[in-house]
Amino acid sequence: MQDLHAQNKEELNWNAQGFAPNNKKLEEYTEPPHLIFSSAEELVEHDPRLSGCNVDQNFFRLACHHVRKDSNGLFGCRTTLENGKKVLKHDSWCCFKIKQVRKSYHVGHSARDILYDWQQPSIYISWNSRDKITLILCIDTPNELRVAIQDTWDQNLTERNDPYKWYCLIIDSLTDLYDTSVWKLRDLVREDVEKRRSPESIDFQRIHEIARHIIHSNETLEVALDTLNGIQQAYELFSKDSSSSTEQEMEFSFRYTQLELSRLRRTIKASFLRSRSLSDRIHNEINLAYNLVNQRDSFLMKTIAVMTLIYLPGSYIASIFGMNFFDFSSSSGLILSDKFWIYWVLTAIMTLLTIGIWMLWQSQREHTQKASTHVGMPNSQPSLVSRRFTWIGTEWRSAFRVKTKNIV
Repeated sequence: MQDLHAQNKEELNWNAQGFAPNNKKLEEYTEPPHLIFSSAEELVEHDPRLSGCNVDQNFFRLACHHVRKDSNGLFGCRTTLENGKKVLKHDSWCCFKIKQVRKSYHVGHSARDILYDWQQPSIYISWNSRDKITLILCIDTPNELRVAIQDTWDQNLTERNDPYKWYCLIIDSLTDLYDTSVWKLRDLVREDVEKRRSPESIDFQRIHEIARHIIHSNETLEVALDTLNGIQQAYELFSKDSSSSTEQEMEFSFRYTQLELSRLRRTIKASFLRSRSLSDRIHNEINLAYNLVNQRDSFLMKTIAVMTLIYLPGSYIASIFGMNFFDFSSSSGLILSDKFWIYWVLTAIMTLLTIGIWMLWQSQREHTQKASTHVGMPNSQPSLVSRRFTWIGTEWRSAFRVKTKNIV
């Protein structure tokens, strides 16, 4: 297939068998105008409506890709010159791919299932210098695009002197489809992800499914931008070659088409940037979901730690009383010692002391975190707990120094 990024105009002067002979006559390319809508399967099986239309073989190969659904967009063209100067015939074709997602409301499907459809329209336009546009072949066009093309053709709203004006009409309709695709993805991100931020309602499988669709959207939009760049480059060469052999009033039409193609490129780029923004948003939501789950797990571990603090002192005191340092045995049987109250007193004191120290430590930690976010504020002063811990630490250090000096 012809690479439209080539800068040499002679590279566009080719066909399926090689370079077109310069002595080819215009009458051999003359055909009545046709507007044909077809499916890729019909085109591959040699649609009889295309007999005598001289469709480029590269477009037939594109139709084979349509059947396999493995083409994500492209543009190609073939220009035949007469005596190396005058444009005799110009064929061009393009392909776009759009992914439309939707929620499932069918019986047997989960309400959270995401369904999708691929739209893959391809257009082939044939033009010659005498009859102008002779063929517009549309493959697998969505209904909205098909209606727009048919109405314009029936009402003759687009002049047939400039084949690229039809691309303006086609891409203008496709921009609406791309925009709809991006906004449907945005609805999924907003309704099913951003509004379900509690750890219990996070569905990681669904989040990654939405992210996969957004990645496909970014790919198809980026390829659409590259396809439109190819159309603009080919049109620039076509307008230069055609302006030398046509009337001066055609120059205004060429300039208008060039501006329209630039506008459509900016429109598709806006949709691409919106889709890329959705990709950033979904990755941000994935990170947030993981953080929320980690926060929930941290809270559960903290709860277990607090319960351990409550029961650990009692177990510790019980283990002390279970040692051989105490003897509560009696020959008359099992007798409750009158010192059993010591266990409960010590257990209560140790439990309250342990929980109190933990609460003081937590308060100190939270105050430190808040203070780190308000550094430099004039009213930020250490809390009472912080001052108390500082005083205790100072007293311990002073006592340690005194004892060290006495030992020395």
